[in-house]
Amino acid sequence: MPFGDFLTYWLAAIAPTRLKPATLNSYEGHSRLYIKPALGKRGSTASPPSTFACSSRSSRAAASAACEESTRHAPRKTGRAAP
Repeated sequence: MPFGDFLTYWLAAIAPTRLKPATLNSYEGHSRLYIKPALGKRGSTASPPSTFACSSRSSRAAASAACEESTRHAPRKTGRAAP
């Protein structure tokens, strides 16, 4: 099952029984505005899990290790021109 389909199912069937209404509303909004459009651009199988973990503000603490690992070898942007 593609992640977008699972997310739709989870938000409709599982989340309402486990989350407060305001939290559910927030999750639905983030899903609609950020997660699903990102899946549409990248495809649900094309991106490694760390891609989504790094972009999630609510799970930053839990995903910090994955973010560090996925960006460890990427050059840092310093704002300075190369010598």
